[in-house]
Amino acid sequence: MPLGLSGAGQIRRYELSVLKDLDHTNIYFRLVDDKSNINLATFTLGTWIRVADPQLTLDKENRLNVLFMTLPHIYTHNIIDTQGNLVKRLYHKEVEANRPRLVVDSSQEVIVEGGVPYDPSVVVPARPTGRSVKERPPGL
Repeated sequence: MPLGLSGAGQIRRYELSVLKDLDHTNIYFRLVDDKSNINLATFTLGTWIRVADPQLTLDKENRLNVLFMTLPHIYTHNIIDTQGNLVKRLYHKEVEANRPRLVVDSSQEVIVEGGVPYDPSVVVPARPTGRSVKERPPGL
């Protein structure tokens, strides 16, 4: 733990676990105190589609960044702080085989490269459908 934070000087371990049931595979996060082996936080990060392995890295603030596929072509980027709190959850969409991936830029920031940002709360308008074979064109 960095100086200035609660538990400074302690060593904490980030763990990811996979729970597979009949219908889904979920990824769980766990924060463990390394010395006492006490579980400090546990929660699910979401459903994982096992097409691509999850990517994880630490940023310059020792926050865990996890990126994994949660729906076809949709990736979830979770940022978890040293206290075991979910700081941010962002979504990215794969576009034309350009898969999102975690990279560390020149300023030591962890960013998602590839794909496009995605907002699951935005409803995509349905595409207009054509006429049925049974329908006659107007005027016939």
